[in-house]
Amino acid sequence: MKDTIQASAAALDLIKNEQVSAIIGPRNSMQAEFIIRLANKTQVPTITFSATSPLLTSIKSDYFVRATIDDSYQVKAIAAIFESFGWRSAVAIYVDNELGEGIMPYLFDALQDVQVDRSVISPEANDDQILKELFKLMTRQTRVFVVHMASRLASRIFEKAREIGMMEEGYVWLMTNGMTHMMRHINRGRSLNTIEGVIGVRSHVPKSKELEDFRLRWKRKFEKENPSMRDGLTIFGLRAYDSTTALAMAVEKTSISSFPYDNASAPSNNMTDLGNLGVSRYGQSLLNALSEIRFNGLAGEFKLIDRQLESPKFEIINFVGNEERIIGFWTPSNGLVNANSNKTTSFTGERFDPITNITTPKGYAIDIFEAALKKLPYSVIPQYYRFESPNDHYDDLVYKLDNGTLDAVVGDVTITAYRSLYADFTLPYTESGVSMMVPVRDNENKNTWVFLKPWTLELWVTTGCFFVLIGFVVWLFEHRVNTDFRGPPHHQIGTSFWFSFSTMVFAHRYQHGAFVKDILRNEGFNDYQLKPFGSSEECDALLSNGSISAAFDEVAYLKAILSQYCSKYAMVEPTFKTAGFGFAFPKNSPLTGDVSRAILNVTQGDEMRHIENKWFMKQNDCPDPKTALSSNRLSLSSFWGLFLIAGIASFLALLIFVSLFLYENRHTLCEDSEDSMWGKLTSLFRNFDEKDIKSHTFKTSAVHNVSSPMTHYTPSPSTVQIAPWRHSPSQNRGFELTRVSFTPNEERLTTQTMHHGDEESDIECGVEQ
Repeated sequence: MKDTIQASAAALDLIKNEQVSAIIGPRNSMQAEFIIRLANKTQVPTITFSATSPLLTSIKSDYFVRATIDDSYQVKAIAAIFESFGWRSAVAIYVDNELGEGIMPYLFDALQDVQVDRSVISPEANDDQILKELFKLMTRQTRVFVVHMASRLASRIFEKAREIGMMEEGYVWLMTNGMTHMMRHINRGRSLNTIEGVIGVRSHVPKSKELEDFRLRWKRKFEKENPSMRDGLTIFGLRAYDSTTALAMAVEKTSISSFPYDNASAPSNNMTDLGNLGVSRYGQSLLNALSEIRFNGLAGEFKLIDRQLESPKFEIINFVGNEERIIGFWTPSNGLVNANSNKTTSFTGERFDPITNITTPKGYAIDIFEAALKKLPYSVIPQYYRFESPNDHYDDLVYKLDNGTLDAVVGDVTITAYRSLYADFTLPYTESGVSMMVPVRDNENKNTWVFLKPWTLELWVTTGCFFVLIGFVVWLFEHRVNTDFRGPPHHQIGTSFWFSFSTMVFAHRYQHGAFVKDILRNEGFNDYQLKPFGSSEECDALLSNGSISAAFDEVAYLKAILSQYCSKYAMVEPTFKTAGFGFAFPKNSPLTGDVSRAILNVTQGDEMRHIENKWFMKQNDCPDPKTALSSNRLSLSSFWGLFLIAGIASFLALLIFVSLFLYENRHTLCEDSEDSMWGKLTSLFRNFDEKDIKSHTFKTSAVHNVSSPMTHYTPSPSTVQIAPWRHSPSQNRGFELTRVSFTPNEERLTTQTMHHGDEESDIECGVEQ
């Protein structure tokens, strides 16, 4: 209240005694109402750079200019965040004054599909009152909070929320525009850990050379005049500078040297005499000129529509540690755009700016090429075109140089003998060679039992138990109907627990669309062992889940991957020599030699080191590769679903089988005999141990016996299969008996390989008795 009275008195003094032509202010929404009405009465244009409450728009005044972003503009960006994450309920925490109340109708309207509750905080609230309100919020089911208030009050709320555990996982806090801009300045000199994990929405401030120069000049001047204070330049400071610039441009445009008042009384110290205030003679002319001003200011484009600064472009910020990370953008035309959706890789790519709708080339190769062009003795301004080919092969680019479609190819193009037939290449700008990258393993696991390491103990035990369970269930089903599961106990046990194991093979991976595939083919790899990958992320995923065992690529590519995943992989021998990456030009182009010399100047100076650090800087937390270990052990949790399905299926099958068996032999249990229950169970087990002559298997055997009068024994229901067994292409052919059964007459199966000269022929099979 005190600040509001002082601001009103200052505005009245400027109009009554100083007879100013315009007022820049007030600083906040609470001070604005009286000043706006005063400016409207005296026709003095009043420009505010920091009063953001939408309530001020409802005050009918033709002389009020808002040179900042109205709070109501951001509610659509907030609604887009809710829609993206699927949140269906929230609590709006706001301060109990014009600043907090102004945005609420617009926020509730934007979140009409979301259940939004209110939590009102007094601007004079102490810590105990804040804690009391937070404890009330903890009792609610909602865990998403939208905070809109002054930054200093919000900082205290976040601090108390962290103390009671409301900033932990499971809670979501979202800040509005002004708070997000000011929070770093409020916490200047302190860590931002109190707001770690908080999401913020803030208006976009485009980077420019003018802005950077102004920040440097401001910092020098501010520190000189205020040596005990830190740089306090905020978004509102930038808008204040733009407002002053716009007002100066408007004054020049009117070509009026003085702005007198009509019907003005003599200056006095009587601040209560409002009836004798004069009226600015040229206030309307100045307002019209100000409405037509257009320029690119420090905070962005300055353009007034209906006396309001319109710039509905917002960044979505996530506070992580002591950093502010841009995770998305919102614009009216594009909606919410993920900041990581740009197709930019370490070498070449592009970045789309949703704010300006401009796509620019980015990457390591682009930076080196542009640095080389700056070293040329003449000016070359390139015009970039994105390469699009249905085959996605770099040879197509080289062909376009030969037919005159392109003047140069800039990218990660490997210099090869074949491509040099159609284009001239500059000197390579990267380290040459193709190498192999593999996951880092624990070197201490070189012992006799290292083969047990991929699985945890509990997974080995569970697997063993399920082997026994499945073997028992199979034996239970087959014992009475399959002769393979009859005979001595050791034979039955061995048959029950016999499983086949698949041959395990691994595949190598190579960069898609690269000539690395040809190198690997020449080294003896087959096509079925080679699979392409298209990005660092895809390569990491395939190596992590065991789909591939190693990745082959250019050394430069592998270094780019290692800069992202340095703790997980290592580059090992062998290294196949190549010519490296170069820029391609048409045959006999004079640029080839000039750019080559320029590349030498770049690579031999500090500029190359800066470019490499920009794109390939290793993570700060990257451990020493000699001591880095990776664990890919599989635990029980990795397969619990499979075990659950197998267990349920086995249990149901066992239950059905036992029920049917007991039903068929119910006379043994229910007959009126003097046998004890143990005797009845023994009889039941003997019945189980006998053949089930009613089964389809033995019925089929009987039919075979009648239709084959020359057969003097019961035919075996089992079949005989013989499959080739190959040790290697250079070894002789062997054979594996995959399934065989013998009758009581000792039928024996023999195989014989027929030879014709030095070649083997078809196989003869015979049965001898």
